[in-house]
Amino acid sequence: MSKEEVEEVTLEELVSRAEYILHVRKMEPFLTTEILNVYKGSTIPPFKKRTYHYKVIDDFRNPGASIKGRSIGVTPAHEREDLELHLERHKDGTLKSTIRAYYDTKASLDEEEFIVFLNSRLDFCIGNAYVSISDKEKVLEMLKNEEPEAKAEKPPGILEKISKLFRK
Repeated sequence: MSKEEVEEVTLEELVSRAEYILHVRKMEPFLTTEILNVYKGSTIPPFKKRTYHYKVIDDFRNPGASIKGRSIGVTPAHEREDLELHLERHKDGTLKSTIRAYYDTKASLDEEEFIVFLNSRLDFCIGNAYVSISDKEKVLEMLKNEEPEAKAEKPPGILEKISKLFRK
């Protein structure tokens, strides 16, 4: 039997794990679901891929990045792993246990603006990796106080790579 264990993460750890810390506004549609038929003619049921749509207002981790004003689609943190588990479960009957990191956010999805914490692929870096915009000062203070090794140059994420293509 598969089992999911939860690792609860603090806001400080969330800030540290994120490659992008963005102030965003929800777009319409906010959430889209795509049905992926994994193998044609297979008995494996389709997989539902979710994407959250935002407009970037500010980038707190990379203030010089040229992603302000761009529209982005963000996928849930564990979606790639969920797809792999879905395939294994339905293809070979394999059940695996997982450990997943989550942040206990107090933000409501009814809010129009958030601060989101993303990895370089524009996935949420962990589950529930968003906070209310009212937490902005707290997040900025944590960024300011990050250890020097945490501030070290990170490899460019997908948005920087795309930005370079448009500048040419």
